[in-house]
Order: sequence, then structure tokens, then C-alpha cells
Amino acid sequence: MVSSCASTTNDVSQGAGQSSAPVSKTISGFDLPQVLATAPDGKTLYVAQNDGTVVLINAADYSKAGSWNSGVTVPLGIAASPDGSTIYMSNRTAGTVLKKKPETGANLGSWSVGSGTAPAGIALSPDGATMYVPQNASAGTGADKLTVRTASNGTLQKTWDFKKGSRPRAAAVSPDGKQVYVSFEGANRIAVLNAADGSEITSWDLASLGATTPGYLALSKNGDRLYVVTVNPSGVLVLNTKDGSAIEKWTDGFKSAFGIAAATCGQTVFVSDWTNPGNVQAVDQPNQCVETVTVTGINPNSGPDSGGTQVTVTGSGFVAGAQVSLGGSDCASEAVQSPTQIICKTQAGKAGLVDVTVKNPSGATGTLPQGFTYVSGNLPTAPQAVTALFNNKTDIITVTWQAPANQGGSAIVRYTATATDNNAKTPDLSCTTPNGTTLTCKIQVGNPGPRYNVTVTATNGAGTGPASAPPVDVQTK
Repeated sequence: MVSSCASTTNDVSQGAGQSSAPVSKTISGFDLPQVLATAPDGKTLYVAQNDGTVVLINAADYSKAGSWNSGVTVPLGIAASPDGSTIYMSNRTAGTVLKKKPETGANLGSWSVGSGTAPAGIALSPDGATMYVPQNASAGTGADKLTVRTASNGTLQKTWDFKKGSRPRAAAVSPDGKQVYVSFEGANRIAVLNAADGSEITSWDLASLGATTPGYLALSKNGDRLYVVTVNPSGVLVLNTKDGSAIEKWTDGFKSAFGIAAATCGQTVFVSDWTNPGNVQAVDQPNQCVETVTVTGINPNSGPDSGGTQVTVTGSGFVAGAQVSLGGSDCASEAVQSPTQIICKTQAGKAGLVDVTVKNPSGATGTLPQGFTYVSGNLPTAPQAVTALFNNKTDIITVTWQAPANQGGSAIVRYTATATDNNAKTPDLSCTTPNGTTLTCKIQVGNPGPRYNVTVTATNGAGTGPASAPPVDVQTK
């Protein structure tokens, strides 16, 4: 996704000694809500309750979308993988980290962090490959530390030891993956660590900012704000990550603030209010994302109007949940392979050229005008993998291609390769095969010099199908 992030400092910022009442929405109906996580596509808020139940909240309207029992006793950490495929939960009592299927809570595996310490507010690297696990000795006999592990299987990579009694509670990773923020509820400070080796870059004492006992953390989309839940006063301290100064302090409206999570674009920060029965407070913040979606190609670029053609759409800015449509007909079985590629299967459409559109869940849209051709079921689709090479000794363009994905209602009888002058100063040149099995022909260039666009069409008993695309550029000088 191509995004731009603006400064998130409000027009009216507040110093460390000031408080605010920023709650914009109270989501009720929970039983002691503890830790929170948001899905990477921004659609779901995961609320882990004290009894281990995870409640799924629709982030669009804050309605309950479902729930599942995690089997975790006293969940002290929850995180969603960047690709949206896995929810990780730390189990204080068992000393384990569990992997869960987001929709159902089905178990995908688990691993132990060792005895003597309790795993708490876990965090993932931006690529989802590495997990940072604060381990608090207050629940055991071990040392206060943070372990760096392979997220998929818990393999220990590094251990960063901390002073006994500092009690690391939670971690957060900067958007570039270079820094790890750790809250120490026993030492009353936030440390900024080098993600490569755990060395301390700087630390911020919360007492000087009028707060004590830092807990769970969340970062804004662009990483310029660190949201810190504090016990005294109960609320959230908003820090500038450049220097640790306080931007805001949220205290009004919170009885017992506990967990925290930021929406995908930072436009909402969710805070669990650990009271009985308990609420989750939603706090409006500046939206830091301006999504740009582009569509640059589709392969193959034609298919029968009955649908069923598997296509690969290329471009940029694609996110999980993106929808592809061809001339208004939604593609089926979308699979976002990466921010630059989506694979899906066409559905039935009206014969002719149509636009190719990709729409992200946020509403951001990109379009390739007239990028795909729905071909009448009787006609062949466009030839594929066209190449064109110019020989400056013979003044010949040799064109080769592969057969269409669909030959239509009858066998192909011939192919035609056409070279069109880019500047429209000379007539089109072409060559035609003697049959439908020959996949090459030669175009004689009488007056070398122009730059040509070369395309190929296939013809069967019903007629000629669409030209291959994009055209192959050939310089004949």
C-alpha cells in the first residue's frame, strides 16, 4: 500500500499535567475486558476477557461479530499477525504463547516460554516473522527479561535480561522494525531498545510526567505517538516518540484502564476499562493513512464472457480483503498475494472491453481503463506471452506467442501479427500464419526507423478475437 502519514499532533495539545475527556464511544457488554488487538485490515477488534473468551467486535459499527473461548487462563497479551492469518495470545498461568485462527479460535499450535516467568504484552515485527515476549518474574521465580522468538514456532533467538523487579509488562515495535518500546511497571519507565541487539537507546521516566505504573502499549500508524496505559492516574499517556514528551494525558472517562490497541490507520485507539462488567472505550485520533491503489495490468487480459478465467491483477496498494471487479462484475475467490498482486477468477460479463478495478476495504480504489476483454463464447481469447525481435540486417521483426487460454467455440485457423507505427506515420504491417498451430511469423519492415507496437490476434470459424496486450514495443532503427 502506498500511504502518506501526516503529523498527529492535535491543534490543541496538552502538557503532562493536563487531562482530557477524549472518549468518543463506549462499547459495553464485556466481562472484565483485558488485552486488545486489531485486525490488519481494520475490520475487527479482538477483546480478550479475563475468563479467556475473545469477543470479536465489528470496527465499523462496534457491533458484536462473534466470540470464541481461547482456553487461556488470565490472558496478558494478544497480537494479530500482519497478514491476518493468526492471533497470538500469551497465557500467564501456563507460561505459553498460543496461535489461534482469528475467526473461530481454532488452535494452530503453541509453544512454551520457559518456567518461572509469565509472558505478557507480546508484539510482532512488521513482517510478522519475529515476536517480542516480555516475561515478568512477579508470577514466578525467574528473571525479568524479554525474549526474541521466531513467531511461527517460538524458537528462541535472543534474550534481553532486565533488572530484577523492573517487571516488563508490554512491548511495541516501530513501523520500520528498528526499535522496540518496553514498559516497566516496576521501574516506572519506558525503554526504547535497539531491535537488533536489545541495547537501550533511551528511556523515559513517567513520574516526571505525572503518571506511574505503565502497562500496555500501542503505536500510531506512522510511529510518532506511543500510547501508554497507566495505573495512576488510570488512563492513557500519549508520548511523542521523538523525545518522550507528553502530548496528551487521557484520564476522564476511565475507571480502570488496562489494554490498548490502535486501529490500522490510527484513526481510533481502543482502551479496555477493566471494571465489572467492563467496557471498551474508543478514542478518536487523526487518520494517518491516505491510501493510493493503482492497477497496472491483468494477465491474461481477455477471457470468455461466461467467466471462469483465472487472472493475475498487478499494481500497488492492495490489502487483505481487496475486491476486484471487471466491468462491474466482481471477481470470485480473490487471493491477495502481496501489495502488488491479486489472483482471482472472472465471473460472467458482457462481451467487450471493460475496466479493471481494485477496491480496498477502506474504499480506496484504483482502475485500469478497458484493461480486460470479455470475449463472446464463440471467439478465441487473446494470444499470450508475445515477443517481437527486430533483425537490423534483414529488416525483419520475428514475432512469437503462445496459444490463447481459450480457443472459443471452434479450432483456431490462423493468427495475425500486426506492427503499428507509434507515431502513425506509416501504414500497419502484418503477417499471418498458414494455420492455427503455427505460433510464429515474420513481418518485413520496408523502411526501418519507426518504433512499432506489435500485437497478435487469433481467428477461428466464428471470427477474430481480441488483440494481445500490452503491445510489445519494437525499435526498428
